Amino acid sequence: MMIQKLIRPGLFLMLAVSAQASLGNNPYADAYLENLKNGSLSLQIKTCEKIHDFSGIRNPAIFDQLKLNLLELAAKEKPNREEQKALIACMPALASSGINTYESVFKQIAETTKKRKLRKNAELALVELDKFQRWNPVIYSNDYEQAGRSKNNALWMRMVASSEWDIAQYAIEQAKTFNEYNLDFIILVEEQLQAAVPASEIEEARLEFLSLSLEYLMAHPEFGKYTSLVNDIAENSKNKKFKKAARKALNI
Repeated sequence: MMIQKLIRPGLFLMLAVSAQASLGNNPYADAYLENLKNGSLSLQIKTCEKIHDFSGIRNPAIFDQLKLNLLELAAKEKPNREEQKALIACMPALASSGINTYESVFKQIAETTKKRKLRKNAELALVELDKFQRWNPVIYSNDYEQAGRSKNNALWMRMVASSEWDIAQYAIEQAKTFNEYNLDFIILVEEQLQAAVPASEIEEARLEFLSLSLEYLMAHPEFGKYTSLVNDIAENSKNKKFKKAARKALNI
């Protein structure tokens, strides 16, 4: 799973939408469905990218339409370049449903397509489908939502607090990339770092998250306030790799 894209409003949307969309809690859900039904392939591709980006979409009408689009495109004997791009974009969007019943769609494409790239992407979509089963409860939750806090920040806080280490990594990467140093978010990051100090065994995904978290704190414009925490980890962590990551963050 490549977790790389910024969650942001779909500026390309062709429809005016309200904050209370009829198809779910994402305000762009109505527009997404219309784009998938009647939009150009280019617009469908952009829409799929937005749906895949932890959008919180959970309305079955959207995923059923994605399924129809995928099967129609996959049935083409010689899909052109744009059709192949649409296939590749639609598969992870459908996988973001986390719904097992769509597994057969990806298996059908993997088994029938003559294009190696499409087969590989169908196989990757099967992996993502399993991952989104874990991630969606975090994405769909309203935890940390409050007035004055951005949707992105609340989502990143849920990710860090979830102990789903792969999406926790994503949250740290996004916060670091966009220089987001919300104090409430940082407190959650600190808590996860402190909780790991006594652990002698740390799984790789968690260790990667912890290492990124150390780099994130030390990239803070006022990083000096976090050196004591990172130094404590460098001295007292029971895990050698975690200790080494802290020393690296301190440039020791």
